[in-house]
Amino acid sequence: MKTWHATFVTLFLALTAVSVSAASLADDGTRLVNSRSIFDSVRDRIYQVRSITVAGEAVSSSGSGFLVGANGLIATNWHVIVNYLLEPGQYRLEVRRHDDTRIPVRIVGIDAMNDLALLRL
Repeated sequence: MKTWHATFVTLFLALTAVSVSAASLADDGTRLVNSRSIFDSVRDRIYQVRSITVAGEAVSSSGSGFLVGANGLIATNWHVIVNYLLEPGQYRLEVRRHDDTRIPVRIVGIDAMNDLALLRL
């Protein structure tokens, strides 16, 4: 359990640091945040996680995911990937990048009570 919390604290701190570095100061010293620059600085770390039926290519569920560190781990929600777990062989998991690249992923950890899942590219 502590590993999960450490992973998500690391994720939060990484995204917070990016937000601060993408901010600029106004003439009066207040912080201005340009949302486009924030998105541009993190878009390579954001994925759409999809559970897709094997037979019909229909998307069963989808949600967001975030790259955690440099080792290909993606944090997402358990409810996004639960069909894959409950009906083995009926679904496959993939992530879709901002440029529409689709990459298969596998589950490396789940915490259903806290609605968390960890995937690997």
